[in-house]
Amino acid sequence: MDISIVVDDFDTGKVNEDKNKTQENETKADPIPHESIRQILNEAEQRKLKFWKLIDEYSDVVEKVKKIEQKEQQSTHKSDSNGKQM
Repeated sequence: MDISIVVDDFDTGKVNEDKNKTQENETKADPIPHESIRQILNEAEQRKLKFWKLIDEYSDVVEKVKKIEQKEQQSTHKSDSNGKQM
């Protein structure tokens, strides 16, 4: 039976931690420019308006379909009642 023992290099772990801290500091030090934020907000507002427009269009289509279905049901009931009278 073979037994293997793996030993991590202590110094390598410390170097990786230092790199992570440096990357975190760089991320914090480099904020997003105000112009980019404005552009993102404008884009979000445009998408929101398009979304609401699509919802309104969808509502209109649903209403039209309901009206068409009601007319079909009414015409079906009329033809059924006309057929029974003959």
